[in-house]
Amino acid sequence: MSKTGDAAKRTKVGPGSGLGVIALAVAVLGATVAGLAWGLRGELRELVLAREAESIAAVLAMRQEAAEESVRALGVEPGMEEVFVALLETSRLRGVLAVQLYDDAQELVAALPETAFGTAAPGTWTREGPRAEWLDGRVWEELWDEPLAEGVSAALLVVTAPVATGETLGWARLWVEGRAVAAEFAALDRGLARQAGVVAGLGGLGLGGGLAWVWVTLARARERLRAQQADLTRANRALMFSAQASAVGALSAHLLHGIKNPLAGLEGFLAEGEGTAGGEAWREASATARRLRAMVGEVMAVMRECEDDVGARRTVAEVFDGVAQRAAGGAGGGVRVAASAADVIELGGREAGLAGLVLDNLATNAREAAVPGGRVELRAVAGSAGGVNLLVVDDGLGLPEAVRRGLFRPLASTKPGGAGLGLALSAELARAAGGELRLVRSDESGTEWSLRVPAVVA
Repeated sequence: MSKTGDAAKRTKVGPGSGLGVIALAVAVLGATVAGLAWGLRGELRELVLAREAESIAAVLAMRQEAAEESVRALGVEPGMEEVFVALLETSRLRGVLAVQLYDDAQELVAALPETAFGTAAPGTWTREGPRAEWLDGRVWEELWDEPLAEGVSAALLVVTAPVATGETLGWARLWVEGRAVAAEFAALDRGLARQAGVVAGLGGLGLGGGLAWVWVTLARARERLRAQQADLTRANRALMFSAQASAVGALSAHLLHGIKNPLAGLEGFLAEGEGTAGGEAWREASATARRLRAMVGEVMAVMRECEDDVGARRTVAEVFDGVAQRAAGGAGGGVRVAASAADVIELGGREAGLAGLVLDNLATNAREAAVPGGRVELRAVAGSAGGVNLLVVDDGLGLPEAVRRGLFRPLASTKPGGAGLGLALSAELARAAGGELRLVRSDESGTEWSLRVPAVVA
């Protein structure tokens, strides 16, 4: 095989590869949508936590203001105690489990319960505003020695807010049972999952459909290229055949013409010796000379036909008419030769000429094999891939067993004057026409041949 053919085989892409590419593209799209949804999930959770922190800090500020007003009414300057009172008031909010108050140095000033969730400050705090931290249930046992009350969620919302009273600064910290926030997070996750699924599904359908359309378009383009390549291959074969026939034909014709006359003289000389002593050997030699002369005549007839002008297109009906007329001209014993074909099926000039040579040989053999009063039919049947099947059918007794065993190989003819080359030459001519000669059946009811040749595409 050529390097070009090897490369073509290596780069051949089938439907399975197309499905793999589409599946990969859809998977990449799904992963991208999932990544974007995950990022959006984090941002939405941050917004929920910021909202909760602002809400609790606002309540704490109102309670602190109320506590400080009460103290000032008594003529006392408010301090951190009033801030803690405001914390205790705020702890009445639903879900608040503990409150803690830290001074500016992040040292614990007061807490309720005193041992709730430890006393150490968790890290660096800022006075830019309140913030909330979400802790899942795994930290509960580390921070709280008592078991969970019935119906209490293990998830925690920790809100830290900066506070100030007079010149004193500090931080208030509230530990809130996180069931409501957890439910909101779950609802957000479900909504994001639905939206991501819809986006991924619709996007996958659109992307997959688009890629499938592109793949089908490319596959059709590849098929057209393969068809054009096949046409070029047939054209190259035709050119090579023409060149070889032209070069070899001239030499062969010269040799055959030179052989023909000596063979005729040799045949006559051997015929004179058939009546002498040892006549059996003379007769065998004479028969051999006659076969040789018939072979030469048959080859020369084929060469003359190939040299004819076959450049114009011809319909199958025209080819059949010529074959039927030539076969009927030598028909004997009441054998009828009938042809039927649609006029719209056309063959190239060269293919029509070569098909005519093959059909002449098949029709002649069929006519000679038909029973007295029999029938030889020529029919055309549309084939696959733009071809046409030309059928030759007779109602004779079938081919001899020796012919069926050595089909399309040169052998000794069983007909008087036959050279035994007809079927072998017919098979070669069929291949030269870009087609194939095939024996469909041969039995006591008759013989059927099929010659497949490319038709002209309208």
